[in-house]
Amino acid sequence: GVPRVMALEEILADPEIELVINLTAASAHYDVIRQLLLAGKHVYTEKTMTARLEQAQELVDIANEKGLYLAVAPDTALGASIQTARWAVDHGLIGEVTSCIVSINRDQNLNAERFRFLRSEGGSLPYDVGIYYIQALLCILGPVAQVTGFAAPAPARQRQFLFNKNDPEGWQIPGNNLVTGSLRFERGALGMLHFDGNTIGAECSTFRIYGTAGILELGDPNLFGDPVRLIKPESPPCDLPLTHGYNGSCVIDDATDFERGYGNRGIGVAELAWAIRKGRPNRLSKEMGLHGLEVLHGLDETARTGGVYTM
Repeated sequence: GVPRVMALEEILADPEIELVINLTAASAHYDVIRQLLLAGKHVYTEKTMTARLEQAQELVDIANEKGLYLAVAPDTALGASIQTARWAVDHGLIGEVTSCIVSINRDQNLNAERFRFLRSEGGSLPYDVGIYYIQALLCILGPVAQVTGFAAPAPARQRQFLFNKNDPEGWQIPGNNLVTGSLRFERGALGMLHFDGNTIGAECSTFRIYGTAGILELGDPNLFGDPVRLIKPESPPCDLPLTHGYNGSCVIDDATDFERGYGNRGIGVAELAWAIRKGRPNRLSKEMGLHGLEVLHGLDETARTGGVYTM
């Protein structure tokens, strides 16, 4: 049902195209986004902006020089759950935030058998999935000042595969597929991260924010409308009513299984287009995308060299 299919060169040369959505693999982001920006197009890109920090900084500089918008997923940060958690923190429901902890496990190596783009740079669990948790923390708690971490690579795949029996053997997901680390936010709160892609795929999401007057428990930040639970002293836990819209409910007829489970995918693009028309900053800004990538970069750097990375 797509009315027109175009090569990248045709998109670059078409003056009617203002905004391009980049759904390529993270390893291709730098080259694709750079060409689009140089051609004068606004860009919304899937996460992460690039696989390397210096390339992302270059793209931000180009966008600034040309006065172009560059937005970076994930857009679940605009969904009901994360916005409700932000509202609760901003309105003092848990007092002063003291700390937070996030964790996700997934068999990223098994996923990489099915989705081959994960075998390229930017396909490790921290970059492919951990960025959802990092961006959610940035949206709720603000920027990070310092990070430090430990890490381990993915194992080489040299056994009989469960999928694609004719796959060539010997590939390995680049970079660190297991990262644990600590964050110090500019507001003073401390955080712990745990992203394990070297375990089994029965995912278990942990997302908790601690404060002087309460605790918030969130669900999976890869979704739009998971519950936000408030724990107060001497009271039973309660799920907060969602204060904002976009809870992931599907709003189209004859939806596929993916659309039923991931309704509202695309609101980041819609918000960007609205920002362009209104001449205001967009919410999923290039600055926040760059900052989230620098968190991952800092964890990798300190895992390699030791010490603390200052953002």
